[in-house]
Amino acid sequence: MKQIISYDKVRELLPQEYPFIFIDFVTDFNQSQSIICIKNLTGNESFFQGHFPQNAIFPGVLILESMAQSAILLNKLSSPEKSQDKKYMLAGTKVRFLQTAIPGDQLKIETEMIKETSGGGIVKSSVWVADKMIAKADLTFAISSQEKINVKKETFHDFC
Repeated sequence: MKQIISYDKVRELLPQEYPFIFIDFVTDFNQSQSIICIKNLTGNESFFQGHFPQNAIFPGVLILESMAQSAILLNKLSSPEKSQDKKYMLAGTKVRFLQTAIPGDQLKIETEMIKETSGGGIVKSSVWVADKMIAKADLTFAISSQEKINVKKETFHDFC
């Protein structure tokens, strides 16, 4: 599988930091349209130890996080000049889990931009193991500057 964007570049682009990066590399990218990302699951990842000790499965919330991270990458790669110092917030989800993922699986995360605005967007994302879809979601995200977030925090604290 050909990598067009390496893990090091993914790590540089995402606002999350290790151990909360759930994209290993990118195999396909069409500007402002779609992206395909890969996450390899290995049994030595910490979340498998407790989820579940006798029957390890990749937590659904982390499948959702991998879809959200693919949407961030799609947005940042499509508009690098606009995405400088921006914060991404998941504003809404409609997600369906169809099957579990286990250590040794390779997740293929396919994300397509449905609508893009200056303040966010809507994507459709699906996660595949081999030829089986294991999850799908419609994600709505908002993009804001840190300054706006800080102002909202200060306003909120004033009311507490």
